[in-house]
Amino acid sequence: MRPTLAFLSVAVLAASAMGQHQCFVPNPPNSGPGICIRTSECTTGGGSYTSGFCPNDPADVKCCTYGGCKVKNGNNIIYGSCIPTAACMSTRYTGYCPGGTDIQCCAN
Repeated sequence: MRPTLAFLSVAVLAASAMGQHQCFVPNPPNSGPGICIRTSECTTGGGSYTSGFCPNDPADVKCCTYGGCKVKNGNNIIYGSCIPTAACMSTRYTGYCPGGTDIQCCAN
């Protein structure tokens, strides 16, 4: 699942406002939208980090992704990405992602 360009643009603005940078890992196993944070914060929060997508940050800052999510809503299945809530500009669903309450399923 790839988020739309509009979604990524809005997410980048939200992440910049928080003092963090949005990133995107294009290839498995950790593909999808993420946030540039310290590797220790990423693993503590249940995420996986990938090198090379936060080039202007310190060495211990990598692109942290939390995977995709799938929500059953009545007869519909909603697909999304697990991202920080502040970066989600769509409907959010709790309980479908690893990490703390600040990582939620953001509908694509």
